[in-house]
Amino acid sequence: MRTLSLAGISGGRGLISQGRAMSAMKEDTSMEGVAGAALWLCSDLGFSTTGEVIHVDAGFHMMSMAADEEG
Repeated sequence: MRTLSLAGISGGRGLISQGRAMSAMKEDTSMEGVAGAALWLCSDLGFSTTGEVIHVDAGFHMMSMAADEEG
């Protein structure tokens, strides 16, 4: 997700495009997606959800990482 913190990382723009290419949905993680997950958890719909890791990353977590090209 594009944040002020990402701007301080060398090669941050490349990380965004690489993450988009490797995500299942082929899109960036959005602030709206994160906010939607938070609203769900805070609403009555998320009442019984406890102890879970909620991935809001356009499916990046379930894809494998690309091999390092330098190795």
